[in-house]
Amino acid sequence: MTMAPVADKPRKMVMKLDGKVLAKGDMRAVPVGAIKRDPKYQRDIKNSFINDAGRWDPNLAGTVVLSSRAGGPFVVDGSHRVEIARLWGVSHVNSFVIDGLTQADEARLFVALQRMRRALSSFDLFV
Repeated sequence: MTMAPVADKPRKMVMKLDGKVLAKGDMRAVPVGAIKRDPKYQRDIKNSFINDAGRWDPNLAGTVVLSSRAGGPFVVDGSHRVEIARLWGVSHVNSFVIDGLTQADEARLFVALQRMRRALSSFDLFV
């Protein structure tokens, strides 16, 4: 997946996967306290993962993906990172915010983003 600025609007970005545009949005710092999670398509938060994560590091956290759907913003990708930020009292997280998504669109994007990841194997960790 890549994210690149749109030439005519520096804050506007596009998210591509294998050359296909998945979403258009903009990059901004979003208050952690404002971010919501939609349990209809998000996995449950694993507290063991949150507790084992260690200190908050914005360089490792990267960018969370949010939808600006009414009542939100809703996290599409990065719910564990948002929870870790809450735990450490982080005020804002770097976010790619997408306008115009329905709940069903969010769910489809969530699945697409999750499918592109794979867990690190033991081999990956020692190479």
